[in-house]
Amino acid sequence: MASFTKLKSGKWRAQIRKDGVYTSKTFTTKTAARTWAQRIEVAIETGEYQAEQVQLPTLGKLLDRYETEVTSKKKSNKAERSRLRTLHADELAKQPLERITAPDIAALRDRLAKTRSSGTVRLMIALISHVYTVARKEWAIPVTNPVMDIRKPPPGRARDRRLSREETAQLFRLGKSHRNPELLIIIRLAIETGMRQGEILGLTWEDVDLDSRIIHLKDTKNGSDRGVPLSRKALRMLRHHEPDDSEGSLFSYTGDGLRASWKKLLKKGGIENLRFHDLRHEAASRFFEKGLDSMEVAAITGHKTLQMLKRYTHLSAAKLADKL
Repeated sequence: MASFTKLKSGKWRAQIRKDGVYTSKTFTTKTAARTWAQRIEVAIETGEYQAEQVQLPTLGKLLDRYETEVTSKKKSNKAERSRLRTLHADELAKQPLERITAPDIAALRDRLAKTRSSGTVRLMIALISHVYTVARKEWAIPVTNPVMDIRKPPPGRARDRRLSREETAQLFRLGKSHRNPELLIIIRLAIETGMRQGEILGLTWEDVDLDSRIIHLKDTKNGSDRGVPLSRKALRMLRHHEPDDSEGSLFSYTGDGLRASWKKLLKKGGIENLRFHDLRHEAASRFFEKGLDSMEVAAITGHKTLQMLKRYTHLSAAKLADKL
């Protein structure tokens, strides 16, 4: 059966899915598209249809288009852009799509696994799979997804990095003496609220309701708004930080600036293997230790599914044991 789509360019794309045949073509008018579709459908019905030789793009070209039309529209896209660059640098990116088979993708998987964790490789293979899906469903490129026929790397083990008391004290001490007083506030706010780095740096005073003890986050990474309650510690800290006019951004730090300060802080304090994102994990762990349940924690942190909080089960189980 044929379907017709008007493109942004004003042209019309005809797509045919009939008796196992999938083909598409673009025309300047809808009438021309209908005429072509009728001719192809008759040929399929009579058994006279012969597939037209279509010159498919290379995987690299497909990755470029995906980055432009899909990745660029995502709120947090830095990690995905990095994965796309890695895939683009691989020799497979030079191959036309019609030549790429499941064994080729399996070989790519194995090459990546030599220098990357299984979790990272899994994300890259999943990205390729989605690129193929978008190409077929939205761009009418007649391809089959070779990723569907290979073994996927096992899920990576989730990081479980917690702060020790000594490390927490060291972070606070060094943050307090840092030339930019915002650094300590950002670190403590991350631990008290579980907000992501981008969420914290994007805050304006209009987002903060100190009277209600709530930070209102708009259009978060998950695409929805979220209200983050403020602990008494966080409230005192923000009241002290609040300027007279209470307008504009809370913090002057950029993402790169914060990463540089964070890296120097850890080096100065001799703290190893600690990422800023680990503070979010620390916050979630503390919420469970205070007796909050999964639904309550998810409402604060913005975890999209309860499955994402499953690794904290042992913390809530310990609280339940105390009640028995």
